[in-house]
Amino acid sequence: MFVKAITLYFVGMPLKFSFVTAQTAIDYRNTIIICAEDDQGNYGYGEVVSFDTPFYTKETNKISWNVLKKYLIPAVLGKTFNNEHALHEIITMFNTAHRDTPMAVAGLENALLHVMAARNQYNTVEYCMKQPLQNTIPMGVVAGDMPLSQLLSFVEYHVSHYCTRIKIKITPYDGYEKVCAVRKRFPDIDLAVDANRSYAPQDIDKIAQFNTLNLICIEEPFKVHSINDYIELKRNYHWRVTTPLCFDETILTLSDLIEGAQHNIIDVMNIKVGRLGGLYQTKQIIQFCRDHNIRYWIGSMLESSISKLLHVQLAALGDSYMAGDLSDSKRYFYADLTHPAIEFIKGRMKVPCGVGLGAVVDIEELNKLSQYTEVFHSN
Repeated sequence: MFVKAITLYFVGMPLKFSFVTAQTAIDYRNTIIICAEDDQGNYGYGEVVSFDTPFYTKETNKISWNVLKKYLIPAVLGKTFNNEHALHEIITMFNTAHRDTPMAVAGLENALLHVMAARNQYNTVEYCMKQPLQNTIPMGVVAGDMPLSQLLSFVEYHVSHYCTRIKIKITPYDGYEKVCAVRKRFPDIDLAVDANRSYAPQDIDKIAQFNTLNLICIEEPFKVHSINDYIELKRNYHWRVTTPLCFDETILTLSDLIEGAQHNIIDVMNIKVGRLGGLYQTKQIIQFCRDHNIRYWIGSMLESSISKLLHVQLAALGDSYMAGDLSDSKRYFYADLTHPAIEFIKGRMKVPCGVGLGAVVDIEELNKLSQYTEVFHSN
């Protein structure tokens, strides 16, 4: 596969509502779409899921764009990759040299893998993971931080529409009280919470309060920045949290995961392709979880279907701990970037297992939502 051209699209997608977490509020999703073209006229698409500001990780979309333009695209443009192993070698090199920008690396890898899949007529995720996908997946819904009355109505609506797993964004201010009220009203649903690293280490008693609520996990509770901080926290504080601890943005690499596992810190792992640096890194991390009895499940970003379809298919591997953060595109966006869009019927989605993404990118909508583009041609 000869990489003939690569196009970067800076895309703005207005949201239907303000999505609020402990760290930020998002009304408008800016994202980067990468289109790669080979010498036979095949196209592949990937998404760089970094945000405008560094509230999630240090990587922002401005940083991602610059790294792609200056380093990553020149390294692959005009090159020939005879098989996925050759591509894997250069992606591994990228993840080592540019470990602070895994989302840029993942977006480019996904685009190139999609071209290769289109060229050879296979599904990207099924081929990379080397295992068949299940036919359907269950829906999982995320509730942003909102007033209690609105939260109860939100949960009631989605439970009535066949959703059996809800994740609630919480803050130290009123998180426990809100989750208590939801659990009292809905005693049988799978319930998780995500604090987005908003509780100070000395708030460990507040986190321990959740022990009685039968949660499937509590995600990223503490305001720390590395797995080593968690190791120190567990060593120096009286650790009495029994709710399974789930990691997201604290784990960026396989090395982080190995370090946490060696100290028995990690109960549950949230898998996101962009955060982890691409599908090959994701595959390694899922396999490590399987080999070391760490429960994993498939999260997702606030992202277009170009990225979210990869998460839909990963959720179809069959051994996820719980339903993923996966629900209808139309919940968030007025228009998405693929046909068909992501849609659940009675709480389940039929997994698209066709060539590449399993769906067709809507070029007209992509061009409509693009604020600017930059094209790179091989010499």
